[in-house]
Amino acid sequence: MSQDPSQFEAGKFVLCARLETISKDAADELAEFLLAIKRDLGEKEPGCLTYRVCQFENMLMIFEEYADQEAFNLHKESEGAKAFWVALETRLQKPPAFEFYREL
Repeated sequence: MSQDPSQFEAGKFVLCARLETISKDAADELAEFLLAIKRDLGEKEPGCLTYRVCQFENMLMIFEEYADQEAFNLHKESEGAKAFWVALETRLQKPPAFEFYREL
């Protein structure tokens, strides 16, 4: 596991992001943002191979797979991702946890 995907030389990698929100309502609101991002991925981000959003009560888990670092950078700079980061500011119980794994 890595905290930084740039450590991977090349190729596919997976991001597992865990978000603990202040309430289930906050998680529901963030889930709406995430599902909107997911709907927009197809044409705009062909290098995002998988984008899955999971929820249990006030916890969210996002499982993302990218073709390479360039695809991940494109995703981070998207309008949806930027809006999501703003929405996170008032809804998180603690900082998000990001884990990156190299595809074997």
